[in-house]
Amino acid sequence: MGIPVIVAGMHRSGTSLLANLMQGAGLFVGERLQPASDTNAKGHFEDLDFQELHDEVLASHGSGLLYSARASDQFTLDERQVARAGELVGLRSDVAVWGWKDPRTTLFLDFWADLVPEAKFVFIFRAPELVVNSLRGRGDPPLLVPYPWAWFLDRLRMRRFRYGAAIRMWKNYNERTLRFARANRDRCQVLEVQQLEQQFPVALRRMRDDWGLPLNEVRVGDILDPALLTVDVSAGLKRFCRAYPGASRIYQALRGECGP
Repeated sequence: MGIPVIVAGMHRSGTSLLANLMQGAGLFVGERLQPASDTNAKGHFEDLDFQELHDEVLASHGSGLLYSARASDQFTLDERQVARAGELVGLRSDVAVWGWKDPRTTLFLDFWADLVPEAKFVFIFRAPELVVNSLRGRGDPPLLVPYPWAWFLDRLRMRRFRYGAAIRMWKNYNERTLRFARANRDRCQVLEVQQLEQQFPVALRRMRDDWGLPLNEVRVGDILDPALLTVDVSAGLKRFCRAYPGASRIYQALRGECGP
């Protein structure tokens, strides 16, 4: 049975880039992938089978893509959903090195860790202000205040982005990541997108040496879009995100998990 490697982290934090790199190193990330979009021109590298399962579970709990409640909240799968999860794993178990990428996985870490005890996890994170800025640019409807006559306000360029909901979402996802990584250090790697060129080669060696994965070398510079690392955000947005309760603590703690 192959060893699955699960790529997870907060939305707009570089999970697609990381999955792209892992695929280049030899990880099978699925056949039915989410296609490229305006915000991910190189592709999402996201296995739609796992994405759809996660969406179904979230919907059954009254939540959606941009779930942003407390990090302590737990989602349970019903018997049919558990069976579907096992089926998805079984269909890929004859592949030597396989895995999937879906930011929503961050909401189900304990479930997958229990269901697939041999699974390894590779997380990626990004500074809170950069994520919030990216979410604002993408303009997901759940993060927009549903004003009456919103189309008219948009034409006037009046801001209706829910900054508070976006930073709460960042905190929730990354707090879950931090808690799980600390409790499962032997099966986790944590990377920061801003430091990916330095950190990924080290992480790849650890995946080969410590986890015994037959992965190939891959040059980060061949895949990384430098624009991802040169995003300018306002000083006010940075102050707002870093001052949000717990955000700076979680960010610095995740940086500490990256290792040398």
